Amino acid sequence: MNIALKRATILSMTILLSGLLLLSTPAAHAKKNNNFTVRSVKGCYVSSLLGTVAYPTDPTNQIPMTSFVRFCPDGKGNAEVVATHNIGGSCTVEQSGNAEYDVAKTGIGLVTATLDNDTFSGGCAIPISNQGVFKLQFGIQRDNCLQVTGTGLELGGETYPVVLQGVACPQ
Repeated sequence: MNIALKRATILSMTILLSGLLLLSTPAAHAKKNNNFTVRSVKGCYVSSLLGTVAYPTDPTNQIPMTSFVRFCPDGKGNAEVVATHNIGGSCTVEQSGNAEYDVAKTGIGLVTATLDNDTFSGGCAIPISNQGVFKLQFGIQRDNCLQVTGTGLELGGETYPVVLQGVACPQ
């Protein structure tokens, strides 16, 4: 093989590999997959969320909160949810219930979960009613895990500012 042919072959292979690498970048992947729907989130996911909950009358008074959540969407906009929350280290609340969710074509979703309190311990710094409504947002990652952010909690007619963050992955 002459030198010119070798150089042309190497150049062609380099261009081909560069094109393949360009097509596999996250931006190209996102453009290609800008067609998410509620069907994109199906099966069960588990998540550990960490953050704070604040008093509605004094948002500077924040209490640490962690949550373990099992979220089982049906691919049609409805889900079953089981959650355990630790609020301030002295209050544990176990909940279960249903949720509705929606997913934009960009892969950003919103969940509204209405959860019944199955059990809770004493020592809760915020009033615990029989039912709570959680609002969460999520983004679908390439690995099908969800980046989750808790944005609100309604208990007994009061809205509590919540800042929770974590990752939910398929179970």
